[in-house]
Amino acid sequence: MAQDLRELLQNAATEQHKTLPKGHKARFAERLEKELPTKPAVFLWWKIAAVAIMIIGVGSLVFFNQNNEVRSNQSVADTQNQEEYYTLSDLSPELKKVENFYLTGIQMELAKLEVTESNKDFISGYMKQLKELDDEYALLNKELNQLGPSEETIEALIENLQRRLDLIIKLKNKVHQFNQSKNEQFHNQQA
Repeated sequence: MAQDLRELLQNAATEQHKTLPKGHKARFAERLEKELPTKPAVFLWWKIAAVAIMIIGVGSLVFFNQNNEVRSNQSVADTQNQEEYYTLSDLSPELKKVENFYLTGIQMELAKLEVTESNKDFISGYMKQLKELDDEYALLNKELNQLGPSEETIEALIENLQRRLDLIIKLKNKVHQFNQSKNEQFHNQQA
């Protein structure tokens, strides 16, 4: 049982130098192909598609980040170039509450207003007056920014908001009266 290690190594070296019979490699490759067919080319296409998607994703991410940086740099530059623009709500928290109160009231009353074909002409006259008050409010805001905040300008802005709300409430009441008179006329005609 005990063999000399040198003899084993010499025998192994002589066995390695033996050549394979001709065509052995080709037969082995053919048999291997039958037993384990190569992966179809579809997997190659999946790999290519995955790489392409990753490249597009990373590229678009970089592109959009650069665009956002450019936009933010432009907006910072634009902000620095612009003069400060004040509105009534920018002056103090109390004035902001007042302005929000009136603007919310105006919007709510306008939303409740029922416009029909019969009262459309009637309402358009009030809307022209409301538009004039809106234009006046814009001019007062411009004055606020040009001359700076003053008590007169602030009072004029608040008064404008009050007049607009009053005008819309009057309009709502007139439309209600108009609808009631129409209903009464309709009932009188049927009676």
